[in-house]
Amino acid sequence: MVTGNAVLKKSEFFSTGQKYDSNYPGRDMTMAAHQREWINEHDDQPASDLLRAVKIAFKAHMGQTDKGGEPYFLHCKRVADAVSGGERAVAYLHDVVEKGPGWTLDRLRDEGFTPAVIEAVDALTRRRDETDDAFVARALKNELARPVKVADLKDNLAQAEKTGIDSSKYREGLRLASQICGKPIRLG
Repeated sequence: MVTGNAVLKKSEFFSTGQKYDSNYPGRDMTMAAHQREWINEHDDQPASDLLRAVKIAFKAHMGQTDKGGEPYFLHCKRVADAVSGGERAVAYLHDVVEKGPGWTLDRLRDEGFTPAVIEAVDALTRRRDETDDAFVARALKNELARPVKVADLKDNLAQAEKTGIDSSKYREGLRLASQICGKPIRLG
C-alpha cells in the first residue's frame, strides 16, 4: 500500500485511518464502512447479535495481526463468511476470550448473548495446557461451535500454507474433525 512516499503493510495502513478495502480493489471504504456493508448483506440473523459480535471482535482484536501480518479481525471475518445464520456471531467471537484483552465469558454474557452463543464460544476457547487434539474434539462436541471450528481450521490452514508456516496441526485438526463428524471435510 503506497501512501505519500511510504509503502505500508495493510496492518499499518489500517492504523493510519486512511481508506482501504482489500476485498474490493479500487473502491475506497473504511474498515467500518466495509463492516456495515457486510452486515447488510448478511441480515438473516438478528442484526443486534451479529452487529454486537462484529463490534466486539473488532475492538478485542484491535492492533493484533494474523499469520500473514493482516489485521486479526479479517481472520474472524473469513471464518464468519464460511458459516451461516446464528453461527456468524459465534464465528466473530470465537477468539475473543482467548486473545482479546479483558474479554471473558461473563463479559460476553453481560453484553446480552444467549447461553447457546456463550457455550459455543466457551467450546472454541482453548484451555491452558490443552493438546490440539483435545481442543478440537471438545470444540466439535458443541453443535453451534462445530461448523465454526471447521471453518477456523480451514482458514488457519490456508493462511499457514500461504505464509509458509507449518500447517500440520491444522491438517491434523481437520482430519480429526472429519473422523468425529463422520464425513469428509473438503478443503476447497
